[in-house]
Amino acid sequence: MKKTYWTRFFACEGIPGYTAQAPDLDFNVTEGDSWDEAIFMAKDMITGWLEICLRDGVPLPEARSYEDVRSLEVPEGIESVSLVEISVDLGLQRPMLPEAIWADLAKFSQKEGLPVGEILARAAREFIARHT
Repeated sequence: MKKTYWTRFFACEGIPGYTAQAPDLDFNVTEGDSWDEAIFMAKDMITGWLEICLRDGVPLPEARSYEDVRSLEVPEGIESVSLVEISVDLGLQRPMLPEAIWADLAKFSQKEGLPVGEILARAAREFIARHT
């Protein structure tokens, strides 16, 4: 199942990077040190949010139109906002891991300030590099 949401991006204040804000997901935010990282983080944030909805039986949020998102008030101090349509594929399911591993990943994620998806991606890249 593919879901698409308009996401607002704007330059971080006082530091390099970009903030991504998903208005359809209670204005949830994430950041990236570069444009590409901000896009990656936005996809990870949206995917995680939607997977929790599916797991908990909560209806997935309806996507607003471009015009509706564009007309939202710009946060104070922000000069410009870029809108990017972010699509995520929910057909991929969370890897089958014991709940204790997910709990450890969640703790590590909080401690390091990294999304679980990024931790798993880094671990997979390291594993593949060592075994190829």
